[in-house]
Amino acid sequence: MIIYHGPSRLDTTRDIVAIVTAVEGESENPKTGPMAQLYILDAGPLDPVELRAIDDERSTCGRCPLSGPDGLCYVNLGQAPLFVWRRYRSGWYRPAQPERIARAARLCAGLRLGAYGDPMALPQQVVADLVDQWRAAAPTDAITGYTHQWRRPDCQWGKRFAMASVETWEDAIRAGTMGWRVFHAGPIEERPAGLVQCPNDTHGVTCADCGLCQGTARPARSIYIDLHGAKATAQRVAELIA
Repeated sequence: MIIYHGPSRLDTTRDIVAIVTAVEGESENPKTGPMAQLYILDAGPLDPVELRAIDDERSTCGRCPLSGPDGLCYVNLGQAPLFVWRRYRSGWYRPAQPERIARAARLCAGLRLGAYGDPMALPQQVVADLVDQWRAAAPTDAITGYTHQWRRPDCQWGKRFAMASVETWEDAIRAGTMGWRVFHAGPIEERPAGLVQCPNDTHGVTCADCGLCQGTARPARSIYIDLHGAKATAQRVAELIA
């Protein structure tokens, strides 16, 4: 279902579409488990694979340091994001209604804000309404989210819903002093002090069963995870953030 179609907050010259897809029962994603997924996609004529190839993901991801054709982004755009985009362009998805959101919340083990795309691309009220409606009907409070826009003054409202996604210990400290809970991805041998390791790393717990990554809506320690994704290496991280 479509929860938003309109200008991106990260590139106001472009329209985006935000689509929630529901997963019932088992999931092929061993980390997240059977969570509903929010995809934030460019609404224009180029599909997400084409946009990444020309380094033009600003409407969906802002200036994320991991985006681009040579970036470290773990999302394989040729899989689910491309499938969802094609269905959107064919008119498959319908606008969300409160009863449809409630039904999805009852069926799914949580909601992932940003299977692809940054939730800060959406208007604050759209995110708040989706989260509030979901929580009102869901048997679980697992609503996870991450953002690379934590430095932006106009995205500070996202602290309630999302973790500050960082790749260096310096950024983890900076985001923490700004009031964000932090999700730090880095080499396991450089584990920063004061953060708890992701339960999926340590015990194989899925995001659906954990639900810690909810920003300040879930008071808890910040999270650390080993580098993941096919391109993830310490050297590549150092190159990208240099």
